[in-house]
Amino acid sequence: MKRKITHDAAVEELYKGGALGFSYAGAEALVNRIEDYEDDSGIEFELDPVALACQFMELSAEELIDEYGYLVDIDAMLDAEESTGYIADRIADVLRDDDEVIQFGEEPYTYIIGGF
Repeated sequence: MKRKITHDAAVEELYKGGALGFSYAGAEALVNRIEDYEDDSGIEFELDPVALACQFMELSAEELIDEYGYLVDIDAMLDAEESTGYIADRIADVLRDDDEVIQFGEEPYTYIIGGF
């Protein structure tokens, strides 16, 4: 049995006041990506907020650098006085090889990392 819900209801299901680790903007960005996936693949997605919270995490640029900084030559970037946003973008580029990366907000961006 499936229940169809609106875009806004899906965002609210993922947001739940931040209880699942997504900001409202992050929940909306993830729902937008899911809808794009449905449109591109023709496969209808079953919304499971808890499973999505296990598969995806929302990180600020600083958190992304702390969590995944080992993927790039961060010391060289810091020596070159690159911005936090630039460093986070380079890390996101590396992550895109194997993971879904959703970038949203204003620079320095916020990221959702994970996979379907």
